[in-house]
Amino acid sequence: GVGKTSIGKSIANALNREFYRFSVGGLTDVAEVKGHRRTYVGAMPGKPIQCLKTTGSSNPLILIDEVDKLGRGHQGDPASALLELLDPSQNTTFTDHYMDIPIDMSKALFLCTANLTDTIPGPLLDRMDVVRLSGYDLPEKVKIAEDYLIPKALRESGLLPPEPVEEATVDEVEVVAEAEAEVVAGAEPVVKNAEVAAPSSPPPPPPPLPEGLAIDGSAA
Repeated sequence: GVGKTSIGKSIANALNREFYRFSVGGLTDVAEVKGHRRTYVGAMPGKPIQCLKTTGSSNPLILIDEVDKLGRGHQGDPASALLELLDPSQNTTFTDHYMDIPIDMSKALFLCTANLTDTIPGPLLDRMDVVRLSGYDLPEKVKIAEDYLIPKALRESGLLPPEPVEEATVDEVEVVAEAEAEVVAGAEPVVKNAEVAAPSSPPPPPPPLPEGLAIDGSAA
């Protein structure tokens, strides 16, 4: 690939939005987009509603992957269901079969990825602005493999030593030394005070001698 999904993540980070991706390659069930009706066992909402629940946001960036590989079967036409979702004049009242209430999807930003535009239905393609990304040529692929892919595979299989851990820089060592000095300096006054502390009152006098006993221990 040329990094279409990575570009979508970068756009979401730049816009400070939540990112959600789902693929529609080979999809033939329209319920994946519009949801199931609650009369069925195991009914679930469609992917757009699941996106709002997962991200917890009303304006996420939704990446619809492999839109050129949509299928069509006896369970409906998913490409036609995407028309309501991607049309700015209709997605303000997008209706999911499971929720059965209009939901505003106009705040979400939709990105669709495809390898070919020939297989995308015309009405769906008319609702998109196409941005073409050129792929890597052969010398670029060889360079990427030599610099990144092959060393990573050899390192994971144990044929190369692991990447060396970066040692602490001089600035980091100085910061740690300053922090230790501050801790020691803050603890010194407490130690000094404990060493020079003097009793606040004189010691008590010795107990009186018993009667009839002299200081040297002989009888009076």
